[in-house]
Amino acid sequence: TELNQEQIPDPYSSAVQKELQEIAHFSSQLINTNDLLKRYRLYDRQLPDYFSGFTFTGDDDTSVRHRNIVKDIIDDVWPLVYKLKLHYRRPRPFQLAVLHDIKIYPMASLTAQCPAYPSMHSTVAQVISGVCGNKFPDAYKFYKELSDDIGNSRMCMGLCLPSDVEAGKRLADAILNNKEFKLKYGL
Repeated sequence: TELNQEQIPDPYSSAVQKELQEIAHFSSQLINTNDLLKRYRLYDRQLPDYFSGFTFTGDDDTSVRHRNIVKDIIDDVWPLVYKLKLHYRRPRPFQLAVLHDIKIYPMASLTAQCPAYPSMHSTVAQVISGVCGNKFPDAYKFYKELSDDIGNSRMCMGLCLPSDVEAGKRLADAILNNKEFKLKYGL
């Protein structure tokens, strides 16, 4: 992929400090918006179910096919992203914030118990968006907006830096352009 160690800013750098200040601003605003907070918590806790259950409901062929595609994508992508997270081992924003004396109060998360880079939620959401947007073109705009919102949620919740989310998007692009992946999903 196009990810490498050089793309991760030094934890003590001004670039990280700037990203942390953005996260502190995002997360402080999130506290005052209950609807957004509720939606972001759903993304955190139930991303696979959110995509497969929210977008197509029922037992018709399209709904079943959609749920199976989402499940297969998650089964394919999740382990790859997790391995990359363990390879890069980038701390979460609240861990980096201590180095810069910035106060970040991340939202409670069931899924942020591993390193931040690349963003798992951003990667998975972008890949699902790319595949399902291709398979169900009438819903492409919905998928794109949803995947972008999911990436934003990770920053607003104080769980990922913008560079973590951007790395997830780059990784998703690489996955979607992989010859074997394209063949498997008919892209």
